[in-house]
Amino acid sequence: MHRTMRKAKANADTAQSQHRVRILAKHVRYSIEMLRDVLPHKTAEKWHLEAIDLQTRIGQTRDMVRANALARELELPSDIAERLQSIASSPTGHE
Repeated sequence: MHRTMRKAKANADTAQSQHRVRILAKHVRYSIEMLRDVLPHKTAEKWHLEAIDLQTRIGQTRDMVRANALARELELPSDIAERLQSIASSPTGHE
């Protein structure tokens, strides 16, 4: 599954394919969490962190794209649009 995630990541050039990679990373993450006791520790930790990082980065990118689209759709003033973009780009979801 990890190999599939890495291969999919390398070919994720559209929003739809990135979404699929994010879902796959979620599955890898949860599988590792369930099987952590029977997997080699260093490998499991490395794959787990990679899956979390991938999920986070793709999620942040999708949030930024959506925040920009929403700001345009609502014709928000630039200062509000910039604040929304700042919040969407923050790892914690707030400034």
